[in-house]
Amino acid sequence: MPPATGVRAARASAHRTDAILAALRPVLGPASKAYLLGYLVEAIPAILKHVLLFINSHIRRLSREAKRLNEARELELEWQQQKEENQQEAGGSASDSSKRARIASETQAAIAAGKQATLDTVRSVLHDMPVLLRAIVQNLISSATSLRGMAVCSMLTIVLWKLVEATLKNTLERLQGAGSKDHAVKQSSRSVAICFAASAVASASSLTLLQSASSGSGAPSDTGRDARRFMRTSPNSSVSKTLKGLIATPLAPGGHFLARLTTLSLPETPVTPPDPDSQLLHGGCPSSPISSFRMGSGSLQEKGELIARINSPGTEANSRSRPKRKATPSPTIDFTLFALVRGLDTFVRVLLFLLAGGAAASGADSQTAGVRKILRVSGKGKADSGTNALLARMSRKVGNLVVNQVEGLIFVVCCAEIMFSWFYYPERLPPTYNKWITNLAAMDQRLLTILRCRRFSKPYYWCYGDPNVSPAGIDLCSSLSESLGHPYQWGDVTRLPSTSAEAKRMLQAAHAKNKQIAETEGKEFSNLSCAEQDAGYILAGAKGPRGRGEMGGIPCEIVHCGVGGASCLANAGLRWFRGWKASMAIYVPVHLLPRLLFGHKLFLQKPLASILKVALGSARSAAFLATFIALSWFPVCVGRTLVLPKLFPNISHNFWDGGLGPAMGSWACGFSVFIEEKRKRAEMALYVAPRALFAITESLRPGWISDGQNKSARVAERIIFGLSAGLVITTAKYRPGLLRGIPSILAWVLKEPGQKKVRINALRGGG
Repeated sequence: MPPATGVRAARASAHRTDAILAALRPVLGPASKAYLLGYLVEAIPAILKHVLLFINSHIRRLSREAKRLNEARELELEWQQQKEENQQEAGGSASDSSKRARIASETQAAIAAGKQATLDTVRSVLHDMPVLLRAIVQNLISSATSLRGMAVCSMLTIVLWKLVEATLKNTLERLQGAGSKDHAVKQSSRSVAICFAASAVASASSLTLLQSASSGSGAPSDTGRDARRFMRTSPNSSVSKTLKGLIATPLAPGGHFLARLTTLSLPETPVTPPDPDSQLLHGGCPSSPISSFRMGSGSLQEKGELIARINSPGTEANSRSRPKRKATPSPTIDFTLFALVRGLDTFVRVLLFLLAGGAAASGADSQTAGVRKILRVSGKGKADSGTNALLARMSRKVGNLVVNQVEGLIFVVCCAEIMFSWFYYPERLPPTYNKWITNLAAMDQRLLTILRCRRFSKPYYWCYGDPNVSPAGIDLCSSLSESLGHPYQWGDVTRLPSTSAEAKRMLQAAHAKNKQIAETEGKEFSNLSCAEQDAGYILAGAKGPRGRGEMGGIPCEIVHCGVGGASCLANAGLRWFRGWKASMAIYVPVHLLPRLLFGHKLFLQKPLASILKVALGSARSAAFLATFIALSWFPVCVGRTLVLPKLFPNISHNFWDGGLGPAMGSWACGFSVFIEEKRKRAEMALYVAPRALFAITESLRPGWISDGQNKSARVAERIIFGLSAGLVITTAKYRPGLLRGIPSILAWVLKEPGQKKVRINALRGGG
């Protein structure tokens, strides 16, 4: 081959290589970023779970060893004391020197035992450390190489999107013709439409891959084997109960920390999902205020006899069939709901941007301008008279107010749906989410069961003053009363008054009987103590209006679960303070770490100002969560004690305890979001919206979305996820400034070489 021909061939090969690289560069850059993002999303939580599981298992082992040593020391001391007593009885006595020597030897033995326990713990940690490291390495490798992992799926989504987009563009250009005037005019709109269609198809395909991976993985993973290895030393650990679901829901990332806000022990109680459409047992108990209730005439059962009847054959507790196993939700439902909420948020922001004429540079400006344009259009033609002009101005003011606070109002609505589902429809929420809220509210599980029984008569028929209530239903509240240190009879629903008139009549009957007894004994009734005067009254000793015979229902001492006594204000105040104090331990790192990681230069330049901002921000966020807890309790007290029963004393507590108080609390707690900064409310609303959508869908069509094997639900998931993700990806490519929160990271992923630097506001959550 001549030299000139070789040079031309080399140049042609170089040109082809450059052309290939130029064609692949727009794909390789975003694909590598998507791979890295998916890898971090999958690998970091898995590593944290392994580390937390490892630490938790060894902490539990250390506590058990310490407990065992203390018990051994106590037994040793008892044995020595018994030995000395036997020697004294036998007439012998140990000398002082021998006693001192014995005490010294016991002290040295205790110190040696403590050192040995410490060495055993360290040795155990070092022994299991390779297991932890192996699990971490395996997670890192599997997250990076798994063909059905988040990293590979994210990368394939970008690659498939680029391929489909390029194919559609080339096809349309050939069909349209390069020299067409219409082609030049509509090129921009066509590019946006092609990008949306391609990204929607790619996203739906990736979700299908994830669904098939989750349904097809039946072999036990290395994560489960390593977790069982960690838990061999602590078989009774509560962590071992969660090994079947090591992947926590992404909708509650702080749940593992928030669940430890309280230390209330939650006893096991038989709970089955209530069915509002089922027929009430024993003919049902009316919850209408118009209905009348008859007091039971049966006498109080002895506690032992009552407990014995609970497990006797033929009772309600044993006659119920075992509840069916719940269907497992789709493993990708959280991703779908997350994408749907973010897609709707992006759609609204894009729509307002277009209504504003596209002149606004930021999402917040476009929102304001777009809404103002809508309000101006809606107010046109209504200024013919003074009344219409006034109505137009009022409508614009109300519209502006709603728009300014729309994120907070969305949070209120979502929290209302979630909290009411937690009260009465726990099957609409994941078990981990239910447990997180229960620990956050510090509510005994038996009290929750009582509320559900009163509303649905399941799992027990529960009605004030009705002798047909089963012994298990009576013991449900009575055992709670006794565990709180109150009389067992305070929870006997068959004898509790349901209205203020019944309470007054029962107290008067007890006074008349005690007065007659006092007269027979030659005593003045007025000289008797309050306890002697109220003897025989079912709520004798209770504080507040129920102890005075002015109100029916369960005493506040039981409802408050031992917090604040009978005072509703003290209960709310103490719960607020405890919630705030515990929340500070959560929010201080949340506010401090971003400043140390992303603003360390400013933190070092102005340390005092930065620390003050962290303290104020943490206190404000903790106040939000503490107020959320208090507002979920206080309206319940308003609905059953403080206000409504006093305004309507003739209405039975079967109505007040039938759901009104929890409904008021569910709506009120969400307003605590207005304590937080305005820029954070939007992200908080978008955080709770997916779970609220899940609960709403379950209420409209029970079992459709919660059954992961439902084919129609899976197809709907793919369509919704594809459309939502397609909208977000298209916005990230053409209008990245309209994105806020977590989706704004996509703007960084899709950023091409030479493009203007994109600001990521995911950590700020603002818009």
